Amino acid sequence: MTSSKYALEEQLIMEVESHRILYDKSYPDHKYKNKIQNVWKEISYVLGEDDVINNCLERIKNYDLILTDSEHKVVKEFIKILDVFGKATDVFQGSKYPTLNLTMIFHVEIKDKY
Repeated sequence: MTSSKYALEEQLIMEVESHRILYDKSYPDHKYKNKIQNVWKEISYVLGEDDVINNCLERIKNYDLILTDSEHKVVKEFIKILDVFGKATDVFQGSKYPTLNLTMIFHVEIKDKY
């Protein structure tokens, strides 16, 4: 990697670090996408590298799809519940497709438990 690429990376890191809105979810304006986009436009202007910023933003979109550990645990628990629900549906109805009646029974049980 050339020194100019290192310099660009360092400048990008410094710009991002100076704008908490981009990485701090507790920052008050973090929830406003238009404000975040404006900050990225400002950084793009400062760096003079639209392509670099656009590539970074595309990668960031993909990171939003990655589950956190706590989200992963919730999904695993939900799968366990759905597995029980699927087995019960097959036993009670002889079918893999649940009906509303069976759904209501499980809804009440889950609601009472959680």
